[in-house]
Amino acid sequence: MIGPVSAAASEDLNQRIGDFAGLVGLVLVLITLFTSQRQEALRQLTASPQTSREPFTRELLLDGLLALTTVLLFLSGLPLFVDSASPFHPRSHDGPLRIAFLIVWALLPFLVIWQARLAWGARAARQDWDATYAA
Repeated sequence: MIGPVSAAASEDLNQRIGDFAGLVGLVLVLITLFTSQRQEALRQLTASPQTSREPFTRELLLDGLLALTTVLLFLSGLPLFVDSASPFHPRSHDGPLRIAFLIVWALLPFLVIWQARLAWGARAARQDWDATYAA
């Protein structure tokens, strides 16, 4: 059974999760959509002949900044993630909220990996262009 102090702490944590989710929820959706768009842009960039190095550099910078932004967002929510996981019981009244938050936050590193792979791909494409045209 949860005591009065524990119930108040639980409600405070739920409020913090709700506030944080409201703040970053839309940002995460936009970051994911933008990452998908960057993947398509990189695919088109590597498929078409380029006359300069600039599009590859621009793509590398955009993908790198996107990954950095996601890492910073992940780190900003990490204390809340730890707080959510520590006094956790899945069958408590706030269990579903915490489970959802923990799952979403645990998936963020995979979004960063996707973004880093895009940046790495843009870097490799730029190096290929340098090897082909800058010589």
